[in-house]
Amino acid sequence: MAFNDMTSRHLVSQRHKRGLHVPDDMALVAGITEPMLCLHPAPSLTSIEVPYEEIGYQAARQSTNFLAVADPLVAAVLQYLVASSHRRISVPEVTTAVHASRRTLERRFVAALGRSPAQEIRRLRMERAKRHLIDSPLPVKTIAHMAGFANEQRLYEAFQQYEGTSPSQ
Repeated sequence: MAFNDMTSRHLVSQRHKRGLHVPDDMALVAGITEPMLCLHPAPSLTSIEVPYEEIGYQAARQSTNFLAVADPLVAAVLQYLVASSHRRISVPEVTTAVHASRRTLERRFVAALGRSPAQEIRRLRMERAKRHLIDSPLPVKTIAHMAGFANEQRLYEAFQQYEGTSPSQ
């Protein structure tokens, strides 16, 4: 496996000098396609298209899975919610974790984000479920549990309410 077609061409040339020939004596695959170098000179090269943009998007999505907010309490709650979104979590649990009253937490959350902590918990559960539904072959029942829903039926209800469709669709 070579980085790109230019490197592949260099390897073909070096191996040819040593009496090795592609594809008879060795196979060679490049990671970045350069069409003109793939086809000429002989032998033609095999290249694969690596989805670098998609890989970058996935990495960015995972590393920026929270909102930047000025309120330190809301920021702390968001970090806690993201870290805990794989399990069932409640607003009272969050208030205990960040040492704030429910009223203070709800007031500051709505001021910063325009939604309550409970709404954010539901939003994160839905996002996690959607991500798993897209990225994994797991059954819906398993995904419901992984996303913090009490059961598969709750996931179906949430999808109908917030997405207007079923999880499988």
